[in-house]
Amino acid sequence: MYLIHLKLGLAADRFAPPGLGDLIRRAARPGEGLQHVTVHPDVPGGPVLGMFLTADRVEQAEVTAGLLCRRALATSPKLRGVTLLRWKAELVSPPYDGFPERGQLMPVGNPSTGNLFHPF
Repeated sequence: MYLIHLKLGLAADRFAPPGLGDLIRRAARPGEGLQHVTVHPDVPGGPVLGMFLTADRVEQAEVTAGLLCRRALATSPKLRGVTLLRWKAELVSPPYDGFPERGQLMPVGNPSTGNLFHPF
C-alpha cells in the first residue's frame, strides 16, 4: 500500500468543501485500489489529501491517485473551482532523520523497576 499526497488549490475566498474525502471516494472505480482518504483542510495554500492505494509499484499508485482526483474534480459540482496542483508519494528514507533517543522505541524500560517491557 502506498500513501500519495495530493495538493489542491482553492480560490483565496474558498475553503475545502465539507465531505471532501467522501467526494473523492465516490469517484473511485473498482480495481483502482483506493483504500482510504484523509483530508488535511487547513494546510497553508490549500488542502492536502492523503490517498492510501494498493498497487504493484509506487509509480502506478501515483498515476492512479492523479486520475482519480481529476475525475472527482471534473464530475462533482461541489468541487468546481478546485484544482489539483501536484501529487506524489512522500518517501521517507531511513534512518528517518536520525536515530531515536533512548526510550523512543521498544523496548522501553519500566520506570518503576528499570526492567525492559516485553511487548507480548
